[in-house]
Amino acid sequence: MEAEAALSGLVDLVTAGITFIKPVFDPQTETGISYPDADAAFGTRGRKTEEILERLHQAGILKRMLLDVVRACPRCGFLDVEVKEVCPKCKSSMIASTETGMLCKVCGSTFNASDLLLGCVRCGNVFRQDNTRFKPLYAYILAKKDVEGPPRPRTLEFTGKLTLNESIGEELRKSMESLVSRIERAVQELVEINKELMMSRIRGEREEAKPVLLMPRATRLSEALRRTLNALQELGRAAAEEVAAKTGRARSLESVYLNQLTQLGLVRKVRVGKKVVFEPIEPRPDGTGAKG
Repeated sequence: MEAEAALSGLVDLVTAGITFIKPVFDPQTETGISYPDADAAFGTRGRKTEEILERLHQAGILKRMLLDVVRACPRCGFLDVEVKEVCPKCKSSMIASTETGMLCKVCGSTFNASDLLLGCVRCGNVFRQDNTRFKPLYAYILAKKDVEGPPRPRTLEFTGKLTLNESIGEELRKSMESLVSRIERAVQELVEINKELMMSRIRGEREEAKPVLLMPRATRLSEALRRTLNALQELGRAAAEEVAAKTGRARSLESVYLNQLTQLGLVRKVRVGKKVVFEPIEPRPDGTGAKG
């Protein structure tokens, strides 16, 4: 379902440390802009990505920040428009300067001042400035708490396939906050472990530094992380969805746990073609789960 894919993509963004989603100019899309980070996470592009971001904003999961308001073609909506000097009579852009003024090469009329119109780079539409369509450009930020002000509707719709009402939208928002909190705790734990290792190196205890890096992580693993690590050790090398099938939990949740284990140095992330898989640094003690 699109809703699940959107939430899973959002989890991937947060796991990668991307909480600010900004647009860039992209002439390959319908409107001329794209959100590269969101495109990669959601597996969509152009207007489809913008629609998903807007629905997540309406659900209160993302905050929207206005960056700019730009001109767009009233015919195709493309953002790349240019100013054109045209003949006041026939509106042709084929004009030339003469000693006495300006000459239209199409209708032959002469004039002292040309008209200024706007032209779309994509479809070639020429239009007056008062017919310009304006488009707001937004960036999106992960919302950790509700913004003060009048309440917005919290209905998240995905092309008729699924509608999330206010209570479900609120539940998704809380789930995202919980995931962010867990990721932050894992990062803090890694910082503390590295600090211990650095102190040991300063004291010259190089040989004793190795267990300092490994033992605290193993003993501090939560039951949820242990379950993910055990499943991956049995599989040897697997993608998040394969680990999820093994543990019986959601793929998005296993993606978070696997990335936490990667940050702790217990798991490595490997790209195989277009697919990202994970493998344990060390196999199970009984030797199972190792793949060549």
